[in-house]
Amino acid sequence: FHPSLSTFPYVNPIGDAEMGKTTGLRVARQLAYHSNAITIPREASVFRSVDTYRCTLLNDEGDNIINYSQAVQDIFNSGFQRGARVPREFPLADGRFRTIYFDAYGPKMICSRYPLPDMVDSRSIKLFMRGQPPKGLDYSQYEDELVDLKTGEELRDDLYILRLLLNKQFMEEYSRINLHRDHKIRGREGLIFKPLIAVARVFCPGGIEEQQLIKAAKEHGELSLIRKHSSREAKAVKSILAAIQSEYPESYKKLQELVRDISSGKKPEEEALLQEVELTNKKIHDKFTEMFQKEMTVSDEKYVSLEKLSSILRRNMGYKGERRKTGRIVKFTLSRLVHDILTYELYEDIGVEPPEEGGEQQGLGKYG
Repeated sequence: FHPSLSTFPYVNPIGDAEMGKTTGLRVARQLAYHSNAITIPREASVFRSVDTYRCTLLNDEGDNIINYSQAVQDIFNSGFQRGARVPREFPLADGRFRTIYFDAYGPKMICSRYPLPDMVDSRSIKLFMRGQPPKGLDYSQYEDELVDLKTGEELRDDLYILRLLLNKQFMEEYSRINLHRDHKIRGREGLIFKPLIAVARVFCPGGIEEQQLIKAAKEHGELSLIRKHSSREAKAVKSILAAIQSEYPESYKKLQELVRDISSGKKPEEEALLQEVELTNKKIHDKFTEMFQKEMTVSDEKYVSLEKLSSILRRNMGYKGERRKTGRIVKFTLSRLVHDILTYELYEDIGVEPPEEGGEQQGLGKYG
């Protein structure tokens, strides 16, 4: 059903060796729409396969995505959303270049032993592979059949015909679903689970499958949020917010208003976005220590020192600062802080109600 949708989730079987990831991928290869299994993806072949055939990319080496060329990474980063296009430059005979845009949208299944890079991970539904019990079936006897694409040809054809017959019913169910209103599932989790819930309504009406998927969506969202909030960058932003609330209460209130306005789709006050505040690294580090490493000794390998936090703020996050007699200070515009609050979804930390489904996608971009 993905050609009819605006977004479509990736599937990420994740687990240690011998847990069934490759077997699952081979089964998907038999059933998926225009499946294309890739191990070491080449730019030209991947771009043309996705753009021309709208194929389902199957990747058994997801842990290597970070080592792919930037062009191939762009396919994985952008391809969950219809209309996403990736540019490539082609040389002309006269020495100039011609830009051609390739469609990146299409289903993808990515197997990995470890969590995928953040951007790809946020577009994926994780399947935690557990392997089979010691006395389970020996599936190796079906190895040859799984390799031969003729094995699943008849079933693939039946699935495609079924999609054509039920597409209208599927889209009607899809349009009725509002996960934020009915289940408080918002943002990316709402987008990636919505197609599966629509499928459950069409094929299993009144069954337990829909409730199981809703439960999975909530757990998936909680897991993603925990991972996002546990990063040192997110903790640094939380420390900055705590310091601003203490040192600049009026600016903190204005920051709350800006986040609230942008989350609800209201145009923010431009003058307020440009407002600037200054904090010393020491004040930020004091809050960081108080909030996240109060019980931790400086000898602990996970302890973040003042110098390390300063490096995170400047090099990892791009905050600007300067040295003064009182120590190194960091300057923040409220627009940059709003951006980071939306990026790390720190709505609770700023005391603002999270946006409805898809609301945080707007960010500051629409306001230039």
